[in-house]
Amino acid sequence: MRVRTVDGREAVELCTVAPGDPELPLSDVELRCKWLDAMTLAVPREVTESVLDGLGDPERALSDVLSPAWKAVPVTVSATTPAASTRIR
Repeated sequence: MRVRTVDGREAVELCTVAPGDPELPLSDVELRCKWLDAMTLAVPREVTESVLDGLGDPERALSDVLSPAWKAVPVTVSATTPAASTRIR
């Protein structure tokens, strides 16, 4: 990164480590926010929060934790599935 101030001074810094890399791990709060941001692109926020909370509960079965997320994602038929490529004449 190169920054030039209004008085002409310049600072240059090379960043080779990104947040989340092993050398710069995310905090628990940062990681939770990242997952919330990513998952809420596909499922409602309350479902996302429920899944994340459930993943932290060792007493809950993974299938029970993820079930609300699976139900919240709309089913789509892709062009690679036979049903999508079959034409009715």
